[in-house]
Amino acid sequence: MASERSPNLLSDDIEPPAKRAKLEDDESLDVKCDIAPVAQPNEPSGQVEGTATGSDDVLEPEVGISQLINTSSPRFFALLKERYSDFIVHEIRRDGSVVRLTNTTTIPKLTGGDCQDVSSADGYQFPEEIRTRLDDLMTKDKRSKQYVDIEAPSEKEDRKAIHHAVRQQFHGALESSMKEAKGKQVIRVKFCGKGRQVRRKFSPENEYVKFVLLKFNQDSFGVISNLANMCGSRRACFSSCGLKDRRAITAQEVTARRVTAEALSTIKLNSVKVGNFQYTTTPLRAGDHSGNRFTLVLRHFQGSEDHLNAGMQSLKDRGFINYFGLQRFSTSRTHLFGKAILTGHYQDAVDMVLDGLRRFPGNNRANAYRVWMETKDPDATLSHLYKSHSAERDVLHGLKKHGAEAYKEALGHITPSTLSLYFHAYQAWLFNLVASRRINELGLQPIVGDLVLPASAVNAVDLNDGSVEESAPAENDSASASGDARCSEKSKFSKVEEMLQVVTEENISEFTIFDVVLPIVGGRSRLPDNVVGEWYQALLREHGVEQIPAFFQFYGDRGIPLPGGYRHMVARPADVNWRVVHYSDRYASLVLSDLDVLEGKEEIQSLPADEAEYRAVLLEFSLKTSCYATMALREVCNVDTSSSHQAAVSKRLKSELAQTKLASEKQQQQQQ
Repeated sequence: MASERSPNLLSDDIEPPAKRAKLEDDESLDVKCDIAPVAQPNEPSGQVEGTATGSDDVLEPEVGISQLINTSSPRFFALLKERYSDFIVHEIRRDGSVVRLTNTTTIPKLTGGDCQDVSSADGYQFPEEIRTRLDDLMTKDKRSKQYVDIEAPSEKEDRKAIHHAVRQQFHGALESSMKEAKGKQVIRVKFCGKGRQVRRKFSPENEYVKFVLLKFNQDSFGVISNLANMCGSRRACFSSCGLKDRRAITAQEVTARRVTAEALSTIKLNSVKVGNFQYTTTPLRAGDHSGNRFTLVLRHFQGSEDHLNAGMQSLKDRGFINYFGLQRFSTSRTHLFGKAILTGHYQDAVDMVLDGLRRFPGNNRANAYRVWMETKDPDATLSHLYKSHSAERDVLHGLKKHGAEAYKEALGHITPSTLSLYFHAYQAWLFNLVASRRINELGLQPIVGDLVLPASAVNAVDLNDGSVEESAPAENDSASASGDARCSEKSKFSKVEEMLQVVTEENISEFTIFDVVLPIVGGRSRLPDNVVGEWYQALLREHGVEQIPAFFQFYGDRGIPLPGGYRHMVARPADVNWRVVHYSDRYASLVLSDLDVLEGKEEIQSLPADEAEYRAVLLEFSLKTSCYATMALREVCNVDTSSSHQAAVSKRLKSELAQTKLASEKQQQQQQ
């Protein structure tokens, strides 16, 4: 029986709309074929309890993850991501530099356009108590009806100064008006109504502000949405290279259009820091980074350090199977949504989307699900849902507009970025299935007919094995920007196709397994002219998919581009470092975040082995975009990466640690 997985395991980029995989230049490495299915993890003692398959978790075999490259090195056990601070991710820029938050106080000045310094609004300063309340108001949801009342001065010029300061110091996000409250005249400050924010003239060199976003155990999309709300801007004006893992500490660059550094610097959000501001003329786009630098802590290390060294050296030299990780498929099994749409089972797809409502017992979504199951009435169901954007609401609005059985048209009302996730998850599923079979049956050598992209060619162009496949213009601010992005992706696809080579009897000695790519099946990607291409075709027939079109049309011009792409089958991490540390405080932070460094904190020192209760492994490595850290760690630890399995292991380990400590205390008492 397949084991279950634990919530919030190690994860990496959460579905960046565009990803790419690059390999290193070492083509001379002799890679031996030593492959086997994943064995049961080496757990502390026996079988892990409570790992039945009754949860909603996606299991590795469900999405085609079944093979390992290295099975010769003995495995070791360690607990993955016991604390969110055990997983730190830093984005890597195109030039190879690592994104870090190093400055939160320097605010660059606007140049050109409307560049007056408005930090104090002509010298007016709010009393400390009022300023604190106004700052607190800025942390609220802009849809809230909260407000702050300021006692109105008797002099008109003084009142005008306050109105002006509200507009300028809070960058148009707040508005003020005269009101009467409790028999007194007050100036009431609240969020601006829709479309009423103060418009500032921006020169081309100030069109975008770029900043570093450091977040702690927060969702990237939600954090950026909150920043936009508090600036009186829109989510579409903010863009990044990709979303980062939620249960982690992550640092990444973000750009915001027509937002000032001053506005961002005044925002206060829990577990979020921003800084390193600079103005720029261009926004970041999905896939504009070259990868991510991971700093990981594997706690409660049990095993031989020789085994650890052997496993890590194998990962460094031989790499790992470049599977799409479980994060790509979510607990909703989005690959099945994509399959249902591509096979024309639109009603099934609608049911799958609305079935998501039942995942939230005891709240409005659960009530909405009950109403839907009883009535199939979109209006009645919508009345139980909040007005926040969600796929469920989109589908219900589509059914309301087009008719109770217009399932395909209703699906077309889901946002393009969400629809893309469904299709891309299905494409990822195909990739994983074929990669497992390719490695299991044909080993780790190129064969005639394979498609290859040599490392040198990959370094010469931004290959997003997904940039073509996953180009989603959701973060672009205008139709023209979206069109430019599509043109760029088409050009990139053409460049990749020009570099794509086919392995022949004559050139097979020139390539290694690190050059081999498998297609992300789409309307423009090509299949290998060998048995691997036949496997793809057989899978599509088995799934009932005639073909994946270059553009899937829902109605009118509403649709999703699906050109496809290419992805390297085996990847290697770069700049790999590891060491073992000894510690006694089970919950001690063993690595420093950027904020810790800014605050001058010192990293915990490893204790002498005979004085410490626990051991942990500290890992550092870099991965190109599109590669999943979970899949790299899976290769070393031979561990099931599903969330419920990790939770079960953690629970079992905690129980054993408690029992060991209790036994030790009893022994000490007896000796005394």
